[in-house]
Amino acid sequence: MRVVAQAGPELAVDLNPRPWISLVYVVSGEVTLLDAAGWLRCSAGDCFVVPGTTLRWQSTGFSVVCLMVSELYFTGACEAIAHLSGLESACGWHLDALRRCSSGCPPLEATLILALNRSLQTMAACLSDAPDVLDHLELDRHLGKIMALLAFSVFHQQPTASESASLGLCSGDDFERLTDYIKANLDRPLNLTVLENRIHYSRRSIQYAFRQRLGCTATQWIRAQRLDLAHRLLSAASHGQTVASIAQRCGYRSMSLFSIDFQQRFHVRPSALLRDASALPFPAEAEGPAGPEP
Repeated sequence: MRVVAQAGPELAVDLNPRPWISLVYVVSGEVTLLDAAGWLRCSAGDCFVVPGTTLRWQSTGFSVVCLMVSELYFTGACEAIAHLSGLESACGWHLDALRRCSSGCPPLEATLILALNRSLQTMAACLSDAPDVLDHLELDRHLGKIMALLAFSVFHQQPTASESASLGLCSGDDFERLTDYIKANLDRPLNLTVLENRIHYSRRSIQYAFRQRLGCTATQWIRAQRLDLAHRLLSAASHGQTVASIAQRCGYRSMSLFSIDFQQRFHVRPSALLRDASALPFPAEAEGPAGPEP
């Protein structure tokens, strides 16, 4: 296991084939990777599982942590997880395309990404204060298992070949236009019927596109976008703004639902965040989207 932390400015570069499998955890910025199967985009708190194939990297200013293991280690770890789960592994666990894992989508992935984040923080603290402890903790093996579990979880989100053939697949350009539309209209009602009418694909195709490209359902992603916007607005609120007005601006009509969703995502009450922002002498600046050696 190699662990590399990297940061850089806005960047567009082609990455040559590599003899390892990578997990790229985005600490800050927004990173888009393109391979033969299409593009995937990650923001802060998300991660990619990356094969050793040729890739195109595009990013804003970024900070990432890359975990790298041999393909032999990776496939062996996935085989072991499959065996313990009682699953057949005849199809093998060869990683031939990008996978995306999101902290704001399926609960298992969110839990694993939280474990990854905390393990990386522990590793950073040990490197700073007690480097001799690292070997005893065997954090490299622990991180390797988290990496395999994340990859294993997203393997099971892919449709079968017959299911894929039956879908009218949403093109990358159409999908990007759809996500841009969602971001620009978070204050309006957004559901699968609205999305169907917007780009004229079936809801099944839209759901598959979200699963394939963003690792979650359309509804989960819309909710995550609304909550992220609410967090930015509450953090930058000026005197006189209310939680209710910000919730409505983010598409919530029920204050109780907004409060529950917000606390589950950020572990803080929206009213507390607003109170802290209002206490500042000047409005806080909203944070921009937050992370190469994949």
